[in-house]
Amino acid sequence: MPTLLTDPRSGGTAKSSGVKVDQSVAQTWSQVRDDSTPTNWLIASFDGNSKTDVTVVASGSGGLEECSSKLLDVACYGGIRLANGRFVTFFMSRRAVRPCRGSSIDVQKWSFECTRGM
Repeated sequence: MPTLLTDPRSGGTAKSSGVKVDQSVAQTWSQVRDDSTPTNWLIASFDGNSKTDVTVVASGSGGLEECSSKLLDVACYGGIRLANGRFVTFFMSRRAVRPCRGSSIDVQKWSFECTRGM
């Protein structure tokens, strides 16, 4: 939610979160949404130790079971095309994730949401 200090409509300066979502996330999500491709899930997370670069860390065609088996011990986003044709997006953070890292990715999840329409 913008504040008076950051909302350009009130004279504030728009500020970027600094998060850079790699183009591979949008490309893979397009494949997940396309019924003619076998890819039906993806998991995206920060690239290595980066605090700003989000990239695809796993994708596949094995559905919910395969996707859940590939979940990492790091905070991540994901999307799945279900057998009934519906799409589900998720954010996951295990207890093993450092609190600062988990809250950082939680705040930035809108960056992943922006790729959904691509």
